Amino acid sequence: MLLFVAVVLLGTLGTVVFGQNPIPHRPPTGFVYPASDTCKALVEFKAFVDLACPHSKTAWPTFEQVAAYYNNATAALVAFETLIFPLPYHRAAFPAAQATYILTDMKSGVAYDWFHYIFNHQSKYYDGAILNFNQSEVHQMLAEDIYMATGVSKSDILTHFKDTDPSWEEEIVMWKYGCTRTVDGTPSAFINGVRVEFSPTWTLDDWRQVIDPLIYNEDAFYMPKTCPAGEAECKYLPGKMECCLNGEFCIPNVGCRC
Repeated sequence: MLLFVAVVLLGTLGTVVFGQNPIPHRPPTGFVYPASDTCKALVEFKAFVDLACPHSKTAWPTFEQVAAYYNNATAALVAFETLIFPLPYHRAAFPAAQATYILTDMKSGVAYDWFHYIFNHQSKYYDGAILNFNQSEVHQMLAEDIYMATGVSKSDILTHFKDTDPSWEEEIVMWKYGCTRTVDGTPSAFINGVRVEFSPTWTLDDWRQVIDPLIYNEDAFYMPKTCPAGEAECKYLPGKMECCLNGEFCIPNVGCRC
């Protein structure tokens, strides 16, 4: 019995050693919105999306609005990053993610043009639509769409669609990084490192209720007095409210805390 336990423990230790996640050459960074200033921005917003996920498509127009609203000619208040997290049950998800890395390694400043295009044409990549396509045909589709979105030649993209290309490892490392951040579906969003529970149907105004207090140093959201005497109403997320006791503070995205 003791020998069996020892063998199991040794096997477990071996798994831990050989199961080390790859350490990136630099801290993982998503595709930064062009006008964002990651050094000076007051708030960091990381959005994890799957380019073949319908829910990501629903959220994307508002993500674009958030990025544009807080980053303009006069100020860059929110460092907005898009990180791609391909889900295993969307067949085109990983090829589309790899295609993004191939594209951006070849030409800078075009990631958001590509995101905008592929979300608008996402239905052609649904599992039912590509059911009878082989992997090479999916690659051909992606290369054609990249050309339409950015002007990068189809042949240049197809040359890099292989598992020995750096783009392959780049996406795998980013996916594993997403797992370490507890991402288990898309879209997922993190503000200043904290996961935000939200709906893909949120509007810009909904996101402003979360972000504005962080930028403008508000103690809490506007709180009409509807709680019992001695307690303060805390609207910590759109549509979510708690009553804070004496000595508790209303913390955006969290709720009442001492």
